[in-house]
Parts: sequence; C-alpha cells; structure tokens
Amino acid sequence: MTVAVVPPTGRARRWSPWILLGLLLVLPYARLLTFRVVNLADDVIVADLIGGELPVQVAVGRAFHSGQLPLWEPALYTGYPLFAAGALNPLTSLLFAVLPPAAAYDAFLLLMLAVAGFGAARFARVLGASVPGAMVSALVWAHGGVLVSQWRHLGVLGTLAWFPLALSLVEEALGPCSDGRRRDRALVLFCAVLAIQVLAAFPQSLYACLLAYGVWAVARSLDAARDAPARLRSLVRFTTACMIGVGVGAVQLLPMAELGGLSSRHGGLSWEAATHLHLWPPNLLALAVPYPFGDVSDGTYRGHDLFWESHGYLGLCTLPFALVAVWTDRRRAVWVLTALAVLGVLFALGPATPVYRVAFTLLPGLRSFRIPQRFLFVACGALAVLAGLGLTRAQRWWSERDAGNPSRVTAMQLASAVVALTALDLAATLVRQNPLVDAHPWLAPPAVVHALAGESVGRVYAMESSTVHRQAFAQAHGWRDLAPYRMARELIQPDANLFWSLAMPDGYAGLVTRPMEISWGPMSPAHIGLARGAYHAEQDQLVPVSGFVRYLAMNHVTHVLAPIVVQSQRLEPMVSGSWARLYRVRDPLPLAYFVGRSVAVPSDRAAAILMFSEAFSPRREVLLHLPSEGGISTAPQPGPPSLVPARIERPANSRLTATVDAPTAGWLVLAESWYPGWTATVDGHDAPIVRANINQKAVAVAAGRHRVTFSYHSRSLARGAFVSALALACLLVAAIGLAWRRLPLSGRE
Repeated sequence: MTVAVVPPTGRARRWSPWILLGLLLVLPYARLLTFRVVNLADDVIVADLIGGELPVQVAVGRAFHSGQLPLWEPALYTGYPLFAAGALNPLTSLLFAVLPPAAAYDAFLLLMLAVAGFGAARFARVLGASVPGAMVSALVWAHGGVLVSQWRHLGVLGTLAWFPLALSLVEEALGPCSDGRRRDRALVLFCAVLAIQVLAAFPQSLYACLLAYGVWAVARSLDAARDAPARLRSLVRFTTACMIGVGVGAVQLLPMAELGGLSSRHGGLSWEAATHLHLWPPNLLALAVPYPFGDVSDGTYRGHDLFWESHGYLGLCTLPFALVAVWTDRRRAVWVLTALAVLGVLFALGPATPVYRVAFTLLPGLRSFRIPQRFLFVACGALAVLAGLGLTRAQRWWSERDAGNPSRVTAMQLASAVVALTALDLAATLVRQNPLVDAHPWLAPPAVVHALAGESVGRVYAMESSTVHRQAFAQAHGWRDLAPYRMARELIQPDANLFWSLAMPDGYAGLVTRPMEISWGPMSPAHIGLARGAYHAEQDQLVPVSGFVRYLAMNHVTHVLAPIVVQSQRLEPMVSGSWARLYRVRDPLPLAYFVGRSVAVPSDRAAAILMFSEAFSPRREVLLHLPSEGGISTAPQPGPPSLVPARIERPANSRLTATVDAPTAGWLVLAESWYPGWTATVDGHDAPIVRANINQKAVAVAAGRHRVTFSYHSRSLARGAFVSALALACLLVAAIGLAWRRLPLSGRE
C-alpha cells in the first residue's frame, strides 16, 4: 500500500517556525504549565518574590476580588498605600484577582516569555533578519541572563519583556517605510505597549526604556525623512505618542511620585547612594562566558556586585554573531543598535567610567534611581537583535559561497544548528536561576500562624527576620538546598504575612515615607529603624532597651516572634509549634484610643528620644508633630489617669470608624501610618488629622461620646485617574480613527 506524503501548505510552512519558537520558549520551564509552582530565587536578606512582591500581589488580588480598590493595606507598615507603591499592574492584578497565587504567577511568567520572545523576533524581522536569525534573537532575549534573573521582580519583568516589541513599533512608525497607514498603526500600538510598561510601575526600567526609544527615534528619523521639517514632524508624532502612553499610566505615576516625595529619595539621591551598587567591570566577561566568577544559585559567586542585577549571559553564539553584524552590515539601524549596546554597558558600569556621572548631572530624573547596573538590559536587548542580524548575514554569505554545490551543508541547516545550540546553551546554564517548586508547602500557613489562631491578634513583630534569612542563604548555598528556607519561613518575613491576612508593623518595599523609615527601617539592612535599634544580641539572647516593648505595644503589636530567647518581663512566652520563639505582649494598646494629654515635639528625633524615655507614657499622652503654621492647641491637660479604648468598625481597608467616650477634651489616637489623603470627621464634621508619635494619626475631640471616621481619598490618585482617562480617550480615538480609515468607502456610509 502506498501512502502519499502531502507536503505542508504555504500557511503551514509560514507558521511552523513560530510554533517551534513557542515550544522552545516554554520547554525549559515546562513546570509553569502545571500552574502550581512558585519561584524560590533568593536575594540574601529576603526573597524578593515569595517574601515580597508575590504576597503584595495576593493582597491586591484579594482587594479586587472583594470589590474594593487596593488603596490602603493596614497589614503592612502599620498601613501602607498600595496604589502609591505601584502594585497595580493591570495584567498581574487581573490574574491575581481571578486565579490562585501560584497559577497567577505562572500565567504571568508564561505571558512574559511569549511577549519577550516574539517581541524580539518581530524586531529582528522588521530589521531584515531571517527566520532563524529572529529565533536566535528571541531566545537570547527571553532566556538570557537579564530577564531570567528578574523573574523575582514582577514590575521589572513586566517592563523589560515589552522592550524589543516597543522598539520594533518605533522602527515601523519612524523608519524608512512609505506606507503611511502602517506607520500610524505602529505608532498607536507603540503607545499602547508603552502604557502597559508604565502601568507595570517600575520607574527605573521605564526610564531606561524611554531613553532607548528616544535615541532610536531620533536616529531612525534621519533615515526616514530627507528634509528637516519631515524629521521634525516624525519626532513630534513620536513625542506625542510617548506623552499619551505615559499619560495612560498617570494613575500609577502620580501616587508613586507623591510617595517618593515623602521618602528619603525626595530631591534625588546623592552620588554615593545612587552608584553604590553598579556593574563590576570584570563581569562584562559574563556576557559571553557562563559564570566566570561563580554562581549565586549554588553560593559560589565571588563578584563584587549584585549577581541578579548584573547577570547578562547571552549564550556562546551571541557576541560572535553580533560582531558579524557590526562588521558587515553598514545600515544605520545596526549602528544605532551598537550605540545602544555601548551606552547600556557604560550606564551599567556607573562610576567606573565618567559617562554615568555626566548623565547623572545632566539628565533630569536620573538622580532618583540607584543600582546603575539595571541599565544593562538595554545592552543585552541590542546584542540579542544584533546576533540575529549577524546570523542572517552569515546565512547569506554561506548561500552565495556554496550556491553551486547543493550537496554540502546548506545555510539553513547551519542556521538551524545555531538556533538549537543557543536554545540548549541557555537552557542548560540559566534554568537553575529560578528554582520552581510546588507552591502548596510554601504558601501554606507556618506553624506559628496556627498557634495564633485562638489569640486576639493585633500585629505581630518578627525580630531578626533578615538575619535569619541571611543565615538560611548561607546554609542553603544559594538555593541548592531549600530546607533552610523552609525553617526560616517560621519567622515570618515582612510582606509574607499578607498571604495569611496577618498584620505586621514593618514591611519590605522600595519606597516608604520618612516616618515609616524612622519607625521600622528602610529596605536596606544597612540602616535600621527605632524598633530594630532598640535591642541587641547578647549571649544567645535578645536584650531590649526599656522602651522597646512599650514602643511595640503603642503600635498595636500583640505578639512577638524571635529566633532566640528575648529577655523582657513584658513578654509572655507561648507555644509556637516550631523552633521560632513566640511571645504575647502584656497589656498592648488598642488600635484606636483616647488620651487627654498632648505634647508638641519639634522634630522626629526629639519625639524618638522622648518616646523611649521613662518620662513618656502612651497611656497618658500623645506626641504631636504640628505643621509650621500651627492652629491647634497642644497645651498639656490634666487628662484621665489612663487611656480609653475606642470601638472599631472597618468596612473597608481604606475606611475606619472609631467610637469613643471621652471623659475630657483630648485626642483620639489611631495607631496606623500617617499619610496624606486621609481625612477625618468627628460626628459628621470635618476634623484635621495631626501626625502623632512619629507615624500615627491623631484627631482632637471634645468631652463626650463621639464617632470619628477616617477615610482615605488620595488626591494624587484622583488627578492621576483623570489624566489617565484623558490619555486613554486619546488612544482610543486614534485607534478608532485608524480602524475607520481601513474601511472601504462603502462600509463608512
């Protein structure tokens, strides 16, 4: 019996390489397709994903699922503005609102792999790369060191994955293309992609992307237009598209700018703070050689920088083929890609060359960012596309050389071998950077959470959680052995408490207000807040100063976790069910309470000194930080001998009502973070909120029974939403106009 072999149709031949590319993108990380795994890649002091960004996204999704906007999270930093922290990426928010945490994370990663891979392939094809060349560009970008190392940072990944796709659209919109309709479509799509990047809410990566887009637009407009007016029109169109795209993200940017203005980054960082962490120059070798100075995943890294911010391995074939493109391809696009690669490296090196110092001085906004090595992705993206163009040139050369000898290895076979080698190389060397494990045991509540089930829990403070995590990192040799991390999770890390709706007074966030930073410390472990500075280790025990437990109690901390014994009569030991020590705080203060006495303090430092002195009692008085114009009397009053608790109702995270019976005139104190946007009413009448006890709120009340309502209405969010709505309307009008132009005349009638 003869079986006829039907050759593939033209459509099948056209789609088969891209189906193969999709398989190559997913196969090394096939466990994501189970939608039941999480990534345990670690950052020494805390796991940025499992103990940072993932629980925050869970909180955001939980808020949306319950019909609320994620404006305020009272379980983080005694109250934290989630919107201002950039926690509302539309893609992640939607996924985490409708899917379990692990499934949402896995779906997001799969989507970003597809966007990164096919976006890079599209950019290479737009610049004239062959299909194998485009596949190499896709694999190098999606599976290269920069993106693989950022799986722990959802905001960074949600920005960088779109970078090549956005550049391809800028090229189509401004490059030497005669089709005006195609240019308009590319510009509208670029605007939409840029909006998605802005909403991913990682300003430093967005800033670098915008610089690259600007360089590309200026350079490519020189090819597209022969006269100055035409070039100017092209750049005006590009600038308008950028303004609309950024405007769509104003709902994220304006609240984030407000938070940044209240943080220690207000006015910009110093040169030393901004460049303390930069690309170690010898690590440029790691672009071409896997792990020349060791690997953080097995604890052998010997470099002098942050591995996961500077690991840019691109595969063995990438740099050689990129050099082929630079050497043989004289088009302006190749030279612009080369310039972007050089600029990305020079920026990443920070103070190692004078280039970043000049940029730091001249470019507005650059002072707000630290870790210059995060600019390395610009170089890696450019090199990935150059490699695809170089492979294309090599294919053409081989085809011309062996045109009369069909029996020899063809150019397509050699190019296919390069694609296969690149895929195998990157999979073999970089998959280890993201240990994907079954999510259930890592997201399930630890034993201490079960031990608190029968307790009246306010907030829980974990002492020395970063120290314990550093010890786990050392014992695990990176993340080769995950058992130490399983033990460390019993001492709940900041932000991880959000998995189990447990409130903790500190957190792990890139931006915090100065009062939050003073109270609980910034992200960097090099600096400590009042709580961490109020105890020390001594002979296998933790010894607090006299005001430490009182400070926790006045912040509604009811329980304390510690890795070793804590010597304090005000802490009552409990059974934790694990190796971690669990204590009950004796006589903690309620979340809201009345005191009759107030003391004005001139500064945060003066408040801190008084707060830890024996002369201060939060049960009798409150420390007020008054605005310079004053207007509120704070003369000491002979208030009641002890505080009066308030009755709390909380219908939403951004709204709280306290009912109190005040024996005299005095102050209702709310042990939640002070932040602009909060307003208060007393019995329905507006009342000013005063910052109290460094990072709390206080409202003046008269004698008698009162109902005080606190509500969060962010003005920066309202302004941002208005700007975003206008920009989105402009984008929709442009898209509708473009679709209208594509209709035949008969269809418009």
